[in-house]
Amino acid sequence: MNHYTVTQNYLTKNAYSRPGIALRKVNGVVVHYTANKNSTAKENRDYFESLATNHKTHASSHFIIDSDGSILQCIPLTEISYASNSTNVDTIAIECCYEDDSGKFTRATYTS
Repeated sequence: MNHYTVTQNYLTKNAYSRPGIALRKVNGVVVHYTANKNSTAKENRDYFESLATNHKTHASSHFIIDSDGSILQCIPLTEISYASNSTNVDTIAIECCYEDDSGKFTRATYTS
């Protein structure tokens, strides 16, 4: 089994992607795809960071898993992310990169 390390590259605290609100308890984990075909974890993280200045929407996740299985952490586990609307207050959010129109995750992504 492969083991991947988690690289922390936290978003800057801001109202659009990292509000700094405490995550008081965890009742679930939300896993979904990035909706950005053939993009990297870093590109998705940088998109979340850009929301601080362009104010297009509220979006983020705690982790992004790249197609190669590497894991990027964007928000500390002690804070909420903006990934799942009404359940942001009690979930850990994981976004997964994908390579083509099928939306399927790679084996490395699943392994991570």
